[in-house]
Amino acid sequence: MSGTTIRKETASDAPAIEAVTIAAFRDAAHASHTEHFIVRALRDSGQLAVSLVAVADGLIVGHVAVSPVTISDGSSGWFGLGPISVEPNRQGRGIGSLLMKGALAELRALGAAGCVVLGDPGYYSRFGFRAEPALVLPGVPPEYFQAIPFGSNRAGGQVTYADSFEATAFASKCSSGPAQAIAHVSLLVRDYDEAIGFYVDVLGFELIEDKPLPEQNKRWVTVAPPGGGGASLLLARASSPEQVAVIGAQTGGRVFLFLQTDDFWRDYDRFVAAGVVFVREPKQQPYGTVAVFQDLYGNLWDLLQYNGSIPYSPGAA
Repeated sequence: MSGTTIRKETASDAPAIEAVTIAAFRDAAHASHTEHFIVRALRDSGQLAVSLVAVADGLIVGHVAVSPVTISDGSSGWFGLGPISVEPNRQGRGIGSLLMKGALAELRALGAAGCVVLGDPGYYSRFGFRAEPALVLPGVPPEYFQAIPFGSNRAGGQVTYADSFEATAFASKCSSGPAQAIAHVSLLVRDYDEAIGFYVDVLGFELIEDKPLPEQNKRWVTVAPPGGGGASLLLARASSPEQVAVIGAQTGGRVFLFLQTDDFWRDYDRFVAAGVVFVREPKQQPYGTVAVFQDLYGNLWDLLQYNGSIPYSPGAA
């Protein structure tokens, strides 16, 4: 793109890089929305082997990160490309291509053995990436995991990204800025005990609190998936005709909640055995495995297991 330059990041670029990353992935399908935390964690752990920014009109409008990966056969010198981000209103103008080419040139200059990427094969094949059957990212369809070797030596085995790819808002404690998180999400229910019976006894959630609020004729009831560490559900008994009318339809028929698991088939089989109704059967996607089920009120939930890496969609670049 004319007028766009690519350069290495500087220390003062971090806030602008974070803003571009957040904007680029905000509406990206199936993004984890932790991409900016991942970039921050990679930087703070010294694992940003390559970090390039795209500058246009004096502003940072794009960024690409590259970090080391490990391969189970012991091959060294391999890297993973991503996240790659371009400001939404400048996508489709070739900035992502400039970042890609710049990152690969930097890796070659470093003497890297090769690079892997997760994402759309039609997009990344334009830069020389190809499916390498010998390189495996668990849980990912092989056509979506591609590699480009820079020499004659070939690697083979299971690929593992840096621990920073598990970063979240509160795992990224090194930030000097404020930290926030969703504490509770209200879920309208007909009856407290009926709801507890489903979410705890059927889905296996933990009952966090069940405290009477006599002055309001209510109970404060929260439940959460085991070991999740995220937001809890506040089971809110409907107390007006308007609230009763939207039980089970708080999002107008769209998927409401997303239940992430570390073992999709374990939980899918358990839910089916317990009588949970799945309205969309399991499907393998580039980002992981997903199915849609209904709760006792008809709210739609995704049951999903991410494959452990970030879906680097060209839509973010």
